[in-house]
Amino acid sequence: MISLTKQLYDAELQSQIATATANAISPLKKISFAPNVEFEKKSPSKSSGSNTKNNSNKVNTNATHSTGSMTPQQRKQIQIRNILGPAMERPFDPTNFLHVRERPLTPNLRCSLKTPLLSQRGCAIVTDGNFYFQPIGSCVPGAACAVGGYATGSSGKAQIWSFEDMRAIARRYDGMKDRGLEIYLAVHEGGGGGFGLSRNGGSVSGYGCDENFSSRIGNDSPYPTSHSSSADRREYTLPKSSYYSILLTFESTEVRERVLRLLSQRPTYSRSSPSSQLQLPLPCHTDRSFVESALELWQAGQLDNFEYLLVLNSAAGRSFHDLSRYPIFPWVLSNYGEQGDDDEDCDDDSIALDLNDASCFRDLTKPIGALNEERFEDFRKRYEGMVQQQKLQSQQQQQQQHQSSQRNNLHDTPFMYGTHYSSPGYVLYYLLRVMPEHMLCLQSGKFDVPDRLFHSIHDSYKSILRNPGDVKELIPEFFDPDCFDFLINSMGLQLGNLQTGERVNDVILPPWASSAKDFLRQNREALESDHCTKHLPKWIDLIFGVTSRGTRAKEARNLFHPTSYLGPADMDGMQSEEQRNQAELQATEFGIIPDQLFCKEHPGKNIRLDNQSNSGEWQNLEDIIMPDYLRQSYGVGDGNTVSRITLKQQLHGRDGLSPAREDDLSSTAGMDL
Repeated sequence: MISLTKQLYDAELQSQIATATANAISPLKKISFAPNVEFEKKSPSKSSGSNTKNNSNKVNTNATHSTGSMTPQQRKQIQIRNILGPAMERPFDPTNFLHVRERPLTPNLRCSLKTPLLSQRGCAIVTDGNFYFQPIGSCVPGAACAVGGYATGSSGKAQIWSFEDMRAIARRYDGMKDRGLEIYLAVHEGGGGGFGLSRNGGSVSGYGCDENFSSRIGNDSPYPTSHSSSADRREYTLPKSSYYSILLTFESTEVRERVLRLLSQRPTYSRSSPSSQLQLPLPCHTDRSFVESALELWQAGQLDNFEYLLVLNSAAGRSFHDLSRYPIFPWVLSNYGEQGDDDEDCDDDSIALDLNDASCFRDLTKPIGALNEERFEDFRKRYEGMVQQQKLQSQQQQQQQHQSSQRNNLHDTPFMYGTHYSSPGYVLYYLLRVMPEHMLCLQSGKFDVPDRLFHSIHDSYKSILRNPGDVKELIPEFFDPDCFDFLINSMGLQLGNLQTGERVNDVILPPWASSAKDFLRQNREALESDHCTKHLPKWIDLIFGVTSRGTRAKEARNLFHPTSYLGPADMDGMQSEEQRNQAELQATEFGIIPDQLFCKEHPGKNIRLDNQSNSGEWQNLEDIIMPDYLRQSYGVGDGNTVSRITLKQQLHGRDGLSPAREDDLSSTAGMDL
């Protein structure tokens, strides 16, 4: 098994090779989305064919001459490209169409169907009734069919997703590239009687929302409040919802944006009356209007805290398909251990959990790294030392007149925490017992040292308070009683013994929990409690709001390594491919800050939006939620990512914002604008 780092590097290299090949032999002249939403194709000609052949030969010649300077892994990728090249260029087979009269709206679109473990390459095509994906290869369960993180094999049958089943869409990332699209669909009656529902085909089943919640968010198309497991989950994990999603990545942001626009223009259907078409756009989770609706519903008490946090995670670019951008949930309680532990705050005389005792709750106004003042003092000293070092380097650079060329060195930027609150390693730490194959991939074919495995709730919480390298938050599974399987070693995995001789088996629960399901139920009750609801907006500010980045993050003691704040525009601005590869590897493997959703402090439930609050102040959605054109997660519709310079111009120009708000909306990690 190869490591996650190697997979990411191989995937990036393979993407670059495929892009270079596509530029040489692509039959498309341009992509044109007229009002009829059709693509233009280039008419074939002898001259164009000759040029294509010459260009293709030129690419192969350059690859041959450069192999001497390539690493063995790069040469291996070239060989894989030569073997799979014909299959990668194979056009979509029209015999896969469900109906004879189906009209294609797009040409062949090269894309990948992604799961947490594999990326299956293929081509997609959108018709006037369905979305098709034809994989290059199909994996057989248990077979060794992964090469460089990509599925290989003979061409598989196309997967089909009907517009009638689509409930929502969302923009997503592919590593650090802004070109992913997640599509949420309804499961057919019986939980599997439809196209695109195969576990081995890349689709993902979820659980969560009921019919009442379905009608609350966006045009009869709900956000599936659901954990979505890996596509190759074991059979004991059954579908727990009427919704699932797929994640596709395209060759560019422009193609993704226009496919998204095409899908959103299709008529949506009512579940209560499937035969009646509703001329309403398909809701997009990453649009500002979706966040506005969710905030209003949460304010009105129609969304509980669990549902609302799922909505914010999806709006901020987090997906269950992407371990590097997995949804984030907070540690809510501080009482996980036995009575008498010196790090516990509860004074209960019984083992029952008292949610009326405020001391039993974690301080949601502080990040994990600042919960223990003694440990944070070490973080603060390191940060101040880095600030002093940066000042000395700046003085030396001024003397050498190289300040401008050296200022953007990310490794010289001061930070408080060198680790992150969410990363692939932390997600798999929690999900080891239900996703062991992912952990084996991360750990080069073996499990981690038993003492570093997830074996006790109490010990994990104690670690985030004391361990200088541990500031991780939780994942949604900790608040859904139906998802108790990740706490139980039902597979009988041999996880080893602790240094104390104790065997690592089921996760050890707090004394107030009678079972894994009871623990999750009480944890959910704590999340929905009045105390948590009152302080939850402060935690939202730390993760999705004004204290998540910039000088406000520094003031809130919430400043992470600068690579955690990188976006597509930052990657494009780097001088060399090596710098981009290194930055992307570090960011995707060690943690990425979610997209910022709010430009002012998140209001509490006692503040009425678009009305007068208890304090006499007026709160408007326009003043709270980030406008779409300022969101760092995607382009403004034409495939172009908003740059920092353009961002500052828009702050003063279009919005009329004062310079004081630059820090609130800055995407820079701890660097003064």
